[in-house]
Amino acid sequence: MSSVAVPFYQRRHKHFDQSYRNIQTRYVLEEYAARKTHEQKSHASDEKRIKFASELSSLEREIHMARHHAREQLDRLAIQRMVEENMALERHAFEEKISRAPEILVRLRSHTVWEKMSVRLCFTVQGFPSPVVQWYKNEELITPASDPAKYSVENKYGVHVLHINRADFDDSATYSAVATNIHGQASTNCAVVVRRFRESEEPHPAGIMPFHLPLSHDVCFTYFDVQFLEKFGVTFATEGETLTLKCSVLVTPELKRLRPRAEWYRDDVLIKDSKWTKLYFGEGQAALSFTHLHKDDEGLYTLRMVTKGGVNECSAFLFVRDADALIPGAPGAPMDVKCHDANRDYVIVTWIIIIIIIIIRRL
Repeated sequence: MSSVAVPFYQRRHKHFDQSYRNIQTRYVLEEYAARKTHEQKSHASDEKRIKFASELSSLEREIHMARHHAREQLDRLAIQRMVEENMALERHAFEEKISRAPEILVRLRSHTVWEKMSVRLCFTVQGFPSPVVQWYKNEELITPASDPAKYSVENKYGVHVLHINRADFDDSATYSAVATNIHGQASTNCAVVVRRFRESEEPHPAGIMPFHLPLSHDVCFTYFDVQFLEKFGVTFATEGETLTLKCSVLVTPELKRLRPRAEWYRDDVLIKDSKWTKLYFGEGQAALSFTHLHKDDEGLYTLRMVTKGGVNECSAFLFVRDADALIPGAPGAPMDVKCHDANRDYVIVTWIIIIIIIIIRRL
C-alpha cells in the first residue's frame, strides 16, 4: 500500500490508489511497446520480402543471360565445326586434284674434284604431297646421322642438296637421289670422281675451283648494321635473256666514303665483274645483272654483306631454261654434261644432244 494521501472518496476502495494507476500505466506502456515491436517486426519482414523478391528477379535475369550466352556459344561452335568440315572436304578435293607423282626439274650433275675439297650435289624435284628424298652411294643408303661430319642434307624451295665434306678417294662413286610419294617415285644420278694430289700436279688446276671459298682478306674494319629490306627470290629465266637480281639493303650508319662490301656467289664461288655479269652496290641497293644468260648461270646465288660485325647473307636459286633453237631442226643446248677426267693438259667431257626426227608418210 502506498503511503501517499488518498482522497476520502477513494478510501473505501483500497485498490484505486497510486499503485493501481502505476500498474495501469505500465500495462498501457507494455501494450504500446508490444504493438511497436510487432510493427517493427512486420516492417522488417516486409523489407526482407522485398529484398528477397529483388534478389530473385536479378537471379532470374542472370540465368536468362547465361542461357542466352550459352546458346550463342553453342551456335558459334556448331557454325565453326561446319565450316571446318567444309574446308576439310574442299582441301581434300583440292589435294586430290593437284596430287601428282614426283617430277625432277633439274637433274644431278657429275663432279671431278681433288681430295680434301667439298662437293655439293643439287637437284630440283616437284610433286604433291611433297616427296621424300633419299640419297644413295653405289646403291647404298646414305644416313647423314651416322656420319654428320661427312654428309649433310639440305632442302630449300624444293632444291635438295647433299654436302660431302672433305672428300677423299673412297668417295669416288655413283650417287643417286630417289624422290618418293604416294603417287610414285623419280630418281636421278651422277658420278663423283675424287683425284689424288701428286707432287707433279697442281692441287687446283685451271677450270677447277673449290666449292667453299673463304672470305676475302680485306674485310671492312668498320662496324655497320645491315638489314635486308627486300630480298630476291627464286627466279626462272631462259637462255639468252637479260636478268637482274636485286636486293634492297639498309646500312646504318650511312657513310659516303665508307660502306660494307657486297659479294655475290654462285654455288659458293665468288662472282667478279665481267662481260657477262655486272655488279652494282649503292643507294641502298645491291644488284647482279646478266647481259646474256647461259645454262651455266643456273645455281644457288648468295649475296653477302661483309662488315666488322660479321656477314649478313641471303640466297635464292636461279633456274635457266633451254632457249628455242635459232634454226628450226637445229639441236638445242647440250644436256647431262659429264666430266670423266680433268688434268692440267686436258679435260674429257661428254654430253647429250636430243635430236627429234619426224617421219611423214605420204598417202
